[in-house]
Amino acid sequence: METDDTRCEQCGPELARADGSMLRVRHAVQDDRSGLERLYEELSDRDRQFRFFRPMTPGSGFYDRWLTIEDDGGVLLVVERLTGNGAEIVGDAGLAPTSSGGLELGIALSSRVRGGLGHELLDRLFAHARARGVDRVDAVVRANNAAMLGLARRRGFAVTGHPEWGCVQLTMPTTGDVPVWSTSGRPRVLIESERTRWFAEAQLEEREVEWAICTAMAGSGEHCPIRRGESCALRDDADVVVSDLRPDRPPEPAGRTDDPRLPPIEVWFGDGERTIRRSTAEILTSIDERLAHRAAATR
Repeated sequence: METDDTRCEQCGPELARADGSMLRVRHAVQDDRSGLERLYEELSDRDRQFRFFRPMTPGSGFYDRWLTIEDDGGVLLVVERLTGNGAEIVGDAGLAPTSSGGLELGIALSSRVRGGLGHELLDRLFAHARARGVDRVDAVVRANNAAMLGLARRRGFAVTGHPEWGCVQLTMPTTGDVPVWSTSGRPRVLIESERTRWFAEAQLEEREVEWAICTAMAGSGEHCPIRRGESCALRDDADVVVSDLRPDRPPEPAGRTDDPRLPPIEVWFGDGERTIRRSTAEILTSIDERLAHRAAATR
């Protein structure tokens, strides 16, 4: 158990709540198992569906894995509510190592301590990731999990997959608000779009490229460096950029400058009176040509 003298910097100070209670964030230990079991039993079916993608109560295997993720390079934090009788676990947040070498987010909070805590907890969790030299965190989120998607929007994110119906896979930066690519070494295709699902995702998977959908340019511009007149690592480090933004929506971002060596593939075109979308086959052919050109240029 951490003490005041052994608490790590990234866990941060205790948090005062509006109801007068105090919360402490610390690293989990094996003795937290019973407290975590009570936390997950307390969650509603909806909460457990958001956490596990089905309304299930986790079995012993979950706790066996969850409480040992730090041994494999992950992070597991618990949130304790301090009371006169001691402390009770009211939340947890972890970054579990994935087979691709990244870290995947899992978070659960008791309904008794929600309301701004998720953002604070995510900040502290990401601080641990930065301390480990990790610049991105992945998460699989149900499309109707408004709270988690809201946290992701506040940080800036890109969509990197749809592992099952009703779910979206996101990547978030641990520093700043611009997502970064993985270190997989595969060719990178960036899609700038208004939507979080793209019509040719399956064809990109067949090409074994790393792809990401960024909606920041189509939004308010708060998380879009290009619309702020700045450079964008997600765009600069892509091998191919596909612009799936209708010319009439949103307006052309101020300060946008396209790299002449890597002009985007425009999905939409028109003559001012009508807007037409290029065919899927035409778009994919353009992507293949760009990828082949980039591969030849780097030999």
